[in-house]
Amino acid sequence: MSTVARNSAFVLGVQMVLKILAFLFNVYVVRRLGDVHFGQYSAVVAYVAIFAIFTDWGMSPYAVREMAQDRSKTATLLPNIIAIRVLLSLVITVIAPLSALWLGKGSDMTLGILIASAGLLLYAFQGPLNSALTARERLDYTSAFTLVSQLVFWGLGVLLLVNGMGFIGLIVASLAGVAVVALLSGWVLFKLGVGRLMLSVRRWPQLFLAALPFGVSGISYVFMQRFDTVL
Repeated sequence: MSTVARNSAFVLGVQMVLKILAFLFNVYVVRRLGDVHFGQYSAVVAYVAIFAIFTDWGMSPYAVREMAQDRSKTATLLPNIIAIRVLLSLVITVIAPLSALWLGKGSDMTLGILIASAGLLLYAFQGPLNSALTARERLDYTSAFTLVSQLVFWGLGVLLLVNGMGFIGLIVASLAGVAVVALLSGWVLFKLGVGRLMLSVRRWPQLFLAALPFGVSGISYVFMQRFDTVL
């Protein structure tokens, strides 16, 4: 019961703080960038989000379920999912900007897509680490790290906007927040103990198939939410 109460309190508290600060930050960003550049930023984020789902392929929710049932699986799932996501992220880092050029996107948009796509390498570490903490019911940590990520994003984002970096600066600031959270999550997780990590390429096909139902659901959701923004 104490775990449920702790997690609920942290999640609720962080969500309230985030909503208030996010509203204030978004008002500032729109006023600073203007409608056109803010629209470009939103389009870049949505464009890369469509590609990003193919780097996860439903492995995150699958990993949460499996690690929650048996924590010893963390030592196997964590390194293999990270390795797979790193490789897929490298592929997307090439494909996404090239597709933007093919579609006739502007130079600023293409640069933003390139930077955001490269940032998927950070998510390749942060996502599985977050899943492992979630599986251990440490929502206090994940909620606190979400707040830290946003504070880094907002603080650095304002600094870069003031220095004239535009929506590219916002993308860089966002990725900086992800990097900080990845480091914090890794430190906490290994402090809690995960056992000896085991990387096995032979397990990858089985992992893909097991995560496929989650992947199909995730792809459908992202296309439904983001496709209109990209267009």
